[in-house]
Amino acid sequence: MSPLEPERPETAPEDDADADRSTCAMPETSFRDASDGRYVLTEIRFGDKLAHLLLWDSEQGETFSDPGMTMSEPLFEAVRTARTDYGEFQERVDAIRERYGITVLLGEEADLKFSTHVTTPVKIGENAGRIDAALGILESAFSEYPPGFFQKLAGGETGRIVVELCGIIRAADGNSLDYPSALSRSVGEIRLLAFDLNYLAEMRYTVFHEISHMIDDCFESEAAAEEEPFWSEETWNGLNPEGFAYYNAYNDENGEPYDLTGSAQYTELDPAYLEGNDPGAVYFIGIYSKTFPTEDRAVLMGTLLSDGTQDELLVCPHILEKLNYYSEAIRRFFDPEGTLWPEETRWESRIRELGTGEKQKAA
Repeated sequence: MSPLEPERPETAPEDDADADRSTCAMPETSFRDASDGRYVLTEIRFGDKLAHLLLWDSEQGETFSDPGMTMSEPLFEAVRTARTDYGEFQERVDAIRERYGITVLLGEEADLKFSTHVTTPVKIGENAGRIDAALGILESAFSEYPPGFFQKLAGGETGRIVVELCGIIRAADGNSLDYPSALSRSVGEIRLLAFDLNYLAEMRYTVFHEISHMIDDCFESEAAAEEEPFWSEETWNGLNPEGFAYYNAYNDENGEPYDLTGSAQYTELDPAYLEGNDPGAVYFIGIYSKTFPTEDRAVLMGTLLSDGTQDELLVCPHILEKLNYYSEAIRRFFDPEGTLWPEETRWESRIRELGTGEKQKAA
């Protein structure tokens, strides 16, 4: 996205009624717009606090401020006021924003609108224990990524990553996964992540899983523009069994989830592996990985970076091939000059250990 215009500070109009009740000056209000040609992101701040993030589709709705630009109701709106206070969690939320550039929404503000799902906000006071645990997981998981990762993942200075910690996430249509533990969406250059606090036990895995989806969104937009692409879905598919095709759906023709009804062939439940102990028979970790190539990669990264309990599957040769190809593409995209990242990232170190058997020898 390229900026439509620079920051344009304005002074908010004084409210006479408020002035009678308080001697505090209204904070300075600033606006910034950015666009990729179709989507427009508007950021509004009251002083140093984020007040609104609005995402618009310029191909719908009424005329907007720029000539020829039309707008519908915002596709996305995250609202925070200057008076917002997350109490005991405010300092940690601010620290995440300062260190990673990621906005975390809690309580009633954790109510993002998605086209496919509806999220349910939870009250901070009644869920302090779960919020505390979830913030700890985010802090730990985010620290696994090298310098500059989240800025580029967000789309540079004009992009944004917004995370909400919410209650139940339910599908709003009949084609989407119902009651997922998390949700990731990218619209324009805003990345949205929602985590259901009812799934704390698996949240660390889920953070890595969802970040993989965000990486894939970056790949989709950038790889096609490269003369020598760092990423190719054709190459990825070539790492699968000959003749294999993803389901490209979460549910079968009867509306049942494929991870319950799909074929176990090429997974750890394949008899060739389960009974014949042939690691060459495994190309996927679980049937769910066969729904979409993006889910295949997300499951791999979540498994690789979470708890190490499925290393016996990660060392299967076809799984390692996929991890190596994906990992190389991530480095080429995020650190093309080789000047920002350490010699080995956390996931590269894990892949090397698995490939050489170092972890097993150490154990």
